[in-house]
Amino acid sequence: MKALAVRVLALVLNAWYRICGISGRKNVALFLSRQSNDMTVDFQLLANEMIQADGWAIEQRTKMVDDGTAGAISLVGRMFGDVRALAHCRICYVEGYNPAVSLLNMHYTPFETSGLPTSVVNRTFPDEPIIMQVWHAAGHFKKFGYEALDTPEGRSSEDARIFRMHRNYSWVACSGEGARKGFADAFSCPAERVVALGHPSFDELYRNPAESLQKVYSVYPQLEHTTKPVIVFAPTLHRIRGDAVFQELRDKLETDPRSRAYELVWSFHPVALQGTDIRVTTRDLLRCAALVVTDYSSVVYDAALLDTPFAFYTPDIEEYRESPGLATDPGFLAPELCLSSPDEMLEFLDLTFAGNATAVNYPASERDAFIGTTLSACGPGSAKRIVDFTIAQLG
Repeated sequence: MKALAVRVLALVLNAWYRICGISGRKNVALFLSRQSNDMTVDFQLLANEMIQADGWAIEQRTKMVDDGTAGAISLVGRMFGDVRALAHCRICYVEGYNPAVSLLNMHYTPFETSGLPTSVVNRTFPDEPIIMQVWHAAGHFKKFGYEALDTPEGRSSEDARIFRMHRNYSWVACSGEGARKGFADAFSCPAERVVALGHPSFDELYRNPAESLQKVYSVYPQLEHTTKPVIVFAPTLHRIRGDAVFQELRDKLETDPRSRAYELVWSFHPVALQGTDIRVTTRDLLRCAALVVTDYSSVVYDAALLDTPFAFYTPDIEEYRESPGLATDPGFLAPELCLSSPDEMLEFLDLTFAGNATAVNYPASERDAFIGTTLSACGPGSAKRIVDFTIAQLG
């Protein structure tokens, strides 16, 4: 029944796409997302660069989709507006999976795919419009997309087939050479269609930190003049288990007298904090952090670019290896940085800081082994590189 419904929907959307396309295309850059109701930092920076390119108009269609039947109905209704916008634009940026893109039959120039493994699903790449996938998470820490099919936190193979998941990207941007193969696997496309151009929001990290620090100190005034190491805890989003592991860690650390030697700051994932006033982001907090502790969040890449030490709290790593899976496994690459209990965490902090405000005994070689060349394209100007590359594909 689901397959039939999606097939009918695809027929209707494609008919609508052809009708909307009669009026032709304009120099419009479309920003399309189901991840957020607003333009994310990535989108804002890309849009600014498109405007600087001169002659381009910006169209924003961003709407977070709720779970359940009501959300699905709302999504279908919104897809008609998305398809109309796709029929009129020349460039489209997406930051996640979007069925309004994947279900369409678009114009494309043939690309030689005869030498690809049969497991590679995506073999056509639109040239009208140019669609650039700028995945919302930098680096390649957790498995996603086709890498995570049929796991509890991933999608099913059947849904991926029915909805043509992650089809119709002209190109996929990634943060560095070390991420290209992994992104190709995640999007089931040729590695030649994945380009190492950087990650847009990383451009923020190269700017003056004064504004971020001011925001941090307005919310955490105790951090401005502290002589203690500031430890920022920033777990990833767990769709099924929530933040239980880090909530338990917080409860135990904050009642342990040994933790008084440190300023502990807890920065849970924004999705887990929906409905609350988020005044300071994890990225802001990194400006004053002596160490950031996560489980499987790509915040480690932000930390690496800021040269901020990081560690992992991973008592559930065996479970996480199963779902959604780890593309870059800290347990193998950086075992000294992986901690599995509150006691281990405190022992690591005491050894690393040894009574100092900075990490004097930090195992930097483990950090370097984990990062590798994943961030090799992330110097200043990632957003401009992505925009320049995308425009150049118009011919």
